[in-house]
Amino acid sequence: MDNKIIEKLAQCLHSIWKEEKESEGYHQPGVCPNFEKAEDEEERVINEDLIHCNKCLTSLVEFKLLSDYQKNSYRNKAEKLYEELKKNELEITFR
Repeated sequence: MDNKIIEKLAQCLHSIWKEEKESEGYHQPGVCPNFEKAEDEEERVINEDLIHCNKCLTSLVEFKLLSDYQKNSYRNKAEKLYEELKKNELEITFR
């Protein structure tokens, strides 16, 4: 049961971070407003791996699309949060 709670907390932590970054004007490279066409007539070719400006973040994706390293980082934070909640006599349950 704890693993299920930790996974859900990890998803929530990422979602909160993602919302904060988007509200600050960050975006995925594929939708960067600074990405320019080589010529006016040319089709827009988007390479989502390229960073086009200082507001491009490749990790602004759903939790399931993060790399294993990034997911594990959120899981570690979630586990610490869960332990702190338990120490403070707070309990998380599923409905």
